[in-house]
Amino acid sequence: MRAWFVVGAAALGALVTTACGDDSSGGGGTGGTAGTAGNGGASGASGSAGNGGAAGNGGSAGSAGNGGTSGSAGNGGTGGIVTNTCTGTAPPSVTLTEVASGLNGPMEMIGDPQDATRMFIIERDGRVLVKNGGAAPKEVLDITDKVSASGEGGLLGIALHPHFGQSGERRFYVSYTESGSPLTSVIAEYQISANDPDVADTAENRLYTIDQPATNHDGGDLAFGSDGYLYAAFGDGGGGNDQYKNGQDPSTPLGAILRFDVENHPTPPPDNHPSQEYVYHWGVRNPYRISFDRANGDLYFGDVGQDTWEEVNAVKADSGRHNFGWNIMEGMHCRGGGMSCDQTGLTLPLTEYSHSGQGDLSVTGGVVYRGTKIPGLYGRYIYSDFFLAQLQTLVFTGTETCDEYALTTGGESLGGVVAFGEDKDGEVYVVSLYNGNILRLDP
Repeated sequence: MRAWFVVGAAALGALVTTACGDDSSGGGGTGGTAGTAGNGGASGASGSAGNGGAAGNGGSAGSAGNGGTSGSAGNGGTGGIVTNTCTGTAPPSVTLTEVASGLNGPMEMIGDPQDATRMFIIERDGRVLVKNGGAAPKEVLDITDKVSASGEGGLLGIALHPHFGQSGERRFYVSYTESGSPLTSVIAEYQISANDPDVADTAENRLYTIDQPATNHDGGDLAFGSDGYLYAAFGDGGGGNDQYKNGQDPSTPLGAILRFDVENHPTPPPDNHPSQEYVYHWGVRNPYRISFDRANGDLYFGDVGQDTWEEVNAVKADSGRHNFGWNIMEGMHCRGGGMSCDQTGLTLPLTEYSHSGQGDLSVTGGVVYRGTKIPGLYGRYIYSDFFLAQLQTLVFTGTETCDEYALTTGGESLGGVVAFGEDKDGEVYVVSLYNGNILRLDP
């Protein structure tokens, strides 16, 4: 689950926090062997990680020690994420350059597809902002009177229409948790004003609503696929151990990734699941940040684990519907879920990493780098963990995951990575919730 909301002390390499719900905590990771993730520990920067991802007693590169680096034995490397399942070339280091600051709970950014200097930003309490170049962000839309930010709720996702800015296309879509009893997840369509490109019309067109039985596992991310359909990811309803038994039930929109045809709504797209008109993929716990590779349409997302394993999933474009296994599986490990451990028909994750020795963890799904400024990153999926001040990369070959490496960063620091974004040119940005800023990856 996303344990964002109670923050303790900041530590080198990570945020030390107190989680809500059922994620476990613990001390420093136990060491991995050369090039392989250990018990919560491998492949970190020298001296990083330890108690909850904080600084450890560091061994230097190539030597054993507490907090050894990638390729050396040690007690707990940074994040314990890297597994290096096959050999490859490490990505270049990057600089994190601040492009927006002073934000109030930023949750996501998305670039204007027609203007590389323009971005849209959402804040958790219900504000949509636009930032033009070096100017301060302007408020586009305020729906704070509708939004509930209790638990894991809030204004959680935004997507621009695929043809936004072309031929008068002004539609954009938001996902938020609405106040009330029960809490309700809302997917709604808005439009930018025809008279002012920095202001939205206040009229709301609701596409879909979902009653939420609990205050966690809202998910709520949105993204358009290469098929032109709008995808929306929602958690399993909250609680622990799939309390509401939604993960393996494709007749419910909870624990699923939905798919909408915004041009013909409410008519669903063809080939959605026959049990529920808007469900496409199912078997997810709390899918956090979905994205589509702009080069080939492949779908990626992080799925937040319960108390043992975090995972990253990816499937090829046009590969049909998938059951991602929760709660029969957590990561690549059997949970049973009332169905023994029958993995027939399940799509298992690309990669996973353990909570063991690292305390509270919560994966934040990312994006595939398709920019031009950092050629050595091209084609790599970049993601993170909310509780670890670390960026991770991997390469999805279509059948497996390769080249898993931590990304060495300089410049600004990370503070609660809650989302990644792309601009018109495919350059990548990181949204730091607790730092209240947005950072660009530069050479």
